[in-house]
Amino acid sequence: MPGSRTRPAARLPVLPLLAALLACLGGCSGVDSLGTAGPQLTDAERTDVRTQVDRALADKRYNLAWNQEAKAGADRSRLEAIALAALRDHSRHAGPMYAELRARHGGLSGEARAEVATEVEAASQAGRWQRAVEIEILTADDAPDFRRAWAVYRAAPPDVGSELLAAILAAKEAHGESGD
Repeated sequence: MPGSRTRPAARLPVLPLLAALLACLGGCSGVDSLGTAGPQLTDAERTDVRTQVDRALADKRYNLAWNQEAKAGADRSRLEAIALAALRDHSRHAGPMYAELRARHGGLSGEARAEVATEVEAASQAGRWQRAVEIEILTADDAPDFRRAWAVYRAAPPDVGSELLAAILAAKEAHGESGD
C-alpha cells in the first residue's frame, strides 16, 4: 500500500535520541566524572539543583546526588559528604566517588579523612576488621602502599589476619593492573 510505508529518512531523527537513551541506561546509574565541566548555572538554578541533591541524598540515591552535585558546581565538601554517606551505607558507588575525589583533589580533605577514620575506628571497635580494611582501601590516597589498611591489619587479631592480608594484596594487585 502506497503511503503506509515509513520512509527511512523519517526514522533518522529518532536514532540520536535512541542512542542517547541507550547510553543513559548504561551510564546514568554510575558516578559522573569530576573532570568535565558542565554548563554554568545561575545561583537560582544551582540552588534548585542542590535541593534535588539533598532530596536524593535523603532517599539514599547517592549516585544521583553525586551526579547532580557535580553539575551544580562540584563543591568538594558536599561531594565528600555524599561519598561518606555512600560509604556508611555500603553503596557500590562509594569506591568510584572516592576515586573521582582523588583524581580531582589528590585526596580527601582533612575533615573528610577524619570522618573516614571515625568509620574505621567504629568498625574496628565492633570487631568488623574486614570492613575497616575495606574502608581504608576504598578511601586510600596512597595506593598501592595502603598504609592505613596495613595499620588495621597490624591492629587486628591474628585469626582474621589472613582475610585482611588477602584483601590488601588483592587491592595492590588491582592497582597494579589498572596502571594508576
